[in-house]
Amino acid sequence: MKRAATDPGNHPLNRLVKLLAVSIHTVTILILGGAAAVWFLPIRAFFSGALSLLLVLIAIGVMPFDGNLNHWRRRAQVHGWTRADAPNVFTLLDLVAASIDAPTPDRVLVTQDVNASIHRWERQTVLTIGIPLWGILDDKGRLALLGHEIGHQVNGDLRKNALVRPAILSLNKWLSLLWPSTARERASLAGHRLWMGSQGGQLVIGDLLLPVLFAPLFLLALTVGRTFEVCLSRSSQRAEYRADRMSVRVGGTVGACEAMDAALYADLVAFKLSIDARAGRQSSIDGLREAVAKVPEHERERLRRRERARMQRVDETHPPTTLRRAYVEAAPRVEHGVTPPAGLMPAVTRELYR
Repeated sequence: MKRAATDPGNHPLNRLVKLLAVSIHTVTILILGGAAAVWFLPIRAFFSGALSLLLVLIAIGVMPFDGNLNHWRRRAQVHGWTRADAPNVFTLLDLVAASIDAPTPDRVLVTQDVNASIHRWERQTVLTIGIPLWGILDDKGRLALLGHEIGHQVNGDLRKNALVRPAILSLNKWLSLLWPSTARERASLAGHRLWMGSQGGQLVIGDLLLPVLFAPLFLLALTVGRTFEVCLSRSSQRAEYRADRMSVRVGGTVGACEAMDAALYADLVAFKLSIDARAGRQSSIDGLREAVAKVPEHERERLRRRERARMQRVDETHPPTTLRRAYVEAAPRVEHGVTPPAGLMPAVTRELYR
């Protein structure tokens, strides 16, 4: 039971995504190999060099680099608390991570957003906790929230896979390369109006020829891309359900449902924070919880119906929250999840809200 909730398994969908990722990388490698092979063709060195240079430039253009210089920045710019800064917080994280066989995050970053997330930054795992979200949850909901976010490290989401993530970047570059903007658009963006007017005939001919020449390759890349996107999206949604199952194990069924319901009150919490900010006072955790507690049951049900009708979701990688909640409620009920030592939860709250 414990392994079933965390092990993504060898699902055919995952195998197909990895196969498509390997195919995308293989094309880039074959182009680099072709750049070397053209020198062995019985043609003049000038043409061999020109063709080799063209293939090398194409390979470089579709290599999976996003051009982000953050990778080269110093590690000192990684924000968040370490274990020495918040010992009680990391004691709780150790407890949650051990219950789902996941590594403990390296840092904790506190924000004023009604949200929580986990991501990699400079080879460190950073857990982001929004104080307003933490404030409106009870202890079970907070444990479920931590279980869900930490569970993202072991839920088998292929978007974070070392093979699949570069393939996404490379595929996007292939699509841009095979369907370039027209010469008229490029000249307009560059502001070369005079050049456009003097060479309008050539521009029109080029605009007509480029789509014809690139259309077959673009359609092939588009087909692969759409298939890759659909399979990857379905795989990521399955991984999200596994993270929800981990939140049930940590916070129990009631805690997991409460953590999902917190999204219903995001607008209310944001409104309360805005009022307090305009009045020049700091919002307290108890004040946020009281504001949510005052919401009548008929209003809560109206918000749930609206969510079901709109099939609202956190983002495109998440299944609709209504379906996630239904999945949690249909799973074997867990009354008690992780039980922290007495006094640990209030100590964690004090550290987060200091």
